[in-house]
Amino acid sequence: MTKTIFQTQALIKDLDIPEDVSAELNAAVDTIIAQHESQTGQGHDEWAENGLPLFTEETIKVFPKIAQVRDYFVDGFWELAQSYPNTPFTRESIADMLNAYTGRLPVMKKGDYKGVHGHSGALAFGILYLGDVDNEKHGGELILHNPNFSTVFGFSDSANYNVATKKHRLICAPADVWHSVTPYTGEEDRRTIVFNLDLVDLLSV
Repeated sequence: MTKTIFQTQALIKDLDIPEDVSAELNAAVDTIIAQHESQTGQGHDEWAENGLPLFTEETIKVFPKIAQVRDYFVDGFWELAQSYPNTPFTRESIADMLNAYTGRLPVMKKGDYKGVHGHSGALAFGILYLGDVDNEKHGGELILHNPNFSTVFGFSDSANYNVATKKHRLICAPADVWHSVTPYTGEEDRRTIVFNLDLVDLLSV
């Protein structure tokens, strides 16, 4: 009998975010970018790679509804964790880890791309798209790479899994799933929110 072993799970889920929350989220993003560039004089090329912090106390105070968006990441990581029968996590422990971080706002403009990379020190990563992109026309498509470090022709799953850029699509995957984004050629900014599930208070889990 053959068995499926060492299988990687990933969550790809289209969220039904209420319009008022979505509108406040977009307003928060616009405000954060405008304030950062005004205060620092930095242009897109200087900050967009790593993104800007989103869920700060100051931002949530002005835009309280965006706190709900962080909960979507908590639920996503928790759903992913439950797909592994030996997970040590609870939803509460995941929430505690995420609450220690602000999330980031990486932005891609025309000509940007991201090579294959991982999130060093993280347990898992989460991505939420803030807008649609026609990937066939404009690129900017996320590619998840098979974490199996020694794939063999004829005895392995597909090396890549492509994920279309759809507004309010949430992706959560273990940190050993390296990923990349194809060159983006669209005219409008390609905006995302990224969260790492990091090694914070792990011993208390």
